[in-house]
Amino acid sequence: MTIAAGFRSIFIAAFLPVAAMQAFAYDGSPAILFGLPSMTPLRAVEVDFAHRFNGDVREEPWSNFFGLRQGANVELSTRAGLLEGLEVTGSGVLKNKEYDVGAGYGARFGTIPLGLHLRVHYNTYDRAPFGPTPQRVHQALAMAGFEVLDLCDYLSLLANVGFASYDSRLGLGLGVLVTPWEFLGAFAEVSPPLGDEKHALWHAGIKSSTYGHQFLLFIGNGTSISLRPFLFHTKEEVYPLTLGFAIRRLFQW
Repeated sequence: MTIAAGFRSIFIAAFLPVAAMQAFAYDGSPAILFGLPSMTPLRAVEVDFAHRFNGDVREEPWSNFFGLRQGANVELSTRAGLLEGLEVTGSGVLKNKEYDVGAGYGARFGTIPLGLHLRVHYNTYDRAPFGPTPQRVHQALAMAGFEVLDLCDYLSLLANVGFASYDSRLGLGLGVLVTPWEFLGAFAEVSPPLGDEKHALWHAGIKSSTYGHQFLLFIGNGTSISLRPFLFHTKEEVYPLTLGFAIRRLFQW
């Protein structure tokens, strides 16, 4: 899948007229890699397009245009709310030809809204695709997401815990979202090393919400654009400082 093909797909899915659907302002996922435990509204479909440049912004920034001339990793994903609290997801990622389908159930409760979301996924990708013996990995992912919403009216705390069956390894993600204005906020997220990793992966950026859309711009280390390589990164992970963005579009009928 080329970058141009990705843009065509997101245009067709997000901006052409959709029968019986009405777009509206919404909260969506709190940040880039924390789709859990925020829930897709009932009878709604969210289409996401994420783009992560490969080039390090610190290496020859002018000639490389801050890493934008070194190619990119692209993800196209969707989420659909079927029943109250129940959603299904699907995604495809350019890097390692990764594909993922899953289902999850979530709920929010308490005076200070506390969110809990449990999810299972089938995930497949090419391991060492450019090596002498590339291998196609098929695995199950189990994840639990937690969030404490709207502390002091503008602060939310996020956490994800996951288990990947292929490597039998745990993953952890922590995040914070600050929204001093309804239309504009900032977020940061980190996945600390739990095993043989040398460094933590992190991202930070801003999020703007408009009528039916979200726009996110971020910077961080690594080239991960999806949840699996972020939570379960390995010692072989490369850690350039890169730029990225994401666009989200919600339809509800």
